[in-house]
Amino acid sequence: MKKKQQQRLKASPRLPSKRKGCKWKNMIIFLIHTNLINGTRVLIITLLKAVDRRRRETDLKNNIIEYCLKKQGAAEDYPFGFTPVVIKVADKMFAIIFEEKGKDIRLNLKCDPVIAENLREQHESVRPGYHMNKKHWNSITIDGSLPEQDIFDMIDHSYDMVFKKLPKRLRESIAEMN
Repeated sequence: MKKKQQQRLKASPRLPSKRKGCKWKNMIIFLIHTNLINGTRVLIITLLKAVDRRRRETDLKNNIIEYCLKKQGAAEDYPFGFTPVVIKVADKMFAIIFEEKGKDIRLNLKCDPVIAENLREQHESVRPGYHMNKKHWNSITIDGSLPEQDIFDMIDHSYDMVFKKLPKRLRESIAEMN
């Protein structure tokens, strides 16, 4: 029995009809496989670009939070849950950072009404404040269209506006702490 099975196994690949069919079949599979590989490469490159963009946005978000916390008396808070990061000075908000899955990061900053209107006209990524008073707050979409320094300047303006409205005694005590 074993000899007959071995003879069949040896004889089967030598059949010419099967070999011809296999060549064409392998050729078609190879072409389809090559197209799938190219499609996968494009997909992988696209995913890597998306991951790289997301990483840059997250780095910028961390830089923004770090910059805000360097301000005198600034503190990080989560009054609305885990997602919006609120940066306060003496329990007054001057920056809110929203991050939703699949969307760009948004930064809400307090702003003088005249300056707010000018910024909205100049930059497409600056809009009226999301869930805030549209006159006094701007929402900045963190999508890479604005330079980091411009965002930091807007943060400075927001902090200064809130800090100036604090009582004099509180401003002096915050200045003494640092």
